[in-house]
Amino acid sequence: MTLATILVLASAGLHAGWNLAAKQSDDRDLALVGQFTAGGVLALAGLAMTGLPGLAALPWMLASATVHVLYVASLRHAYEHGDFSF
Repeated sequence: MTLATILVLASAGLHAGWNLAAKQSDDRDLALVGQFTAGGVLALAGLAMTGLPGLAALPWMLASATVHVLYVASLRHAYEHGDFSF
């Protein structure tokens, strides 16, 4: 297998794992906030190596944050009302 294939499969496994953890959690809000907080801490490590992005990136970062908040709210709602396989 190539490195790209391994990375894609690892990414799929991680996504399935943390979505399953959120679906099975008694407190989905806490599970999702914890997962995204952990991702943010890991991203800070990356920023320590690369430095902060320029001001031109700020609108894109705000747009991305908005989309992700809406995504997580939708995901939480879906886990309350639907089966994991949907």
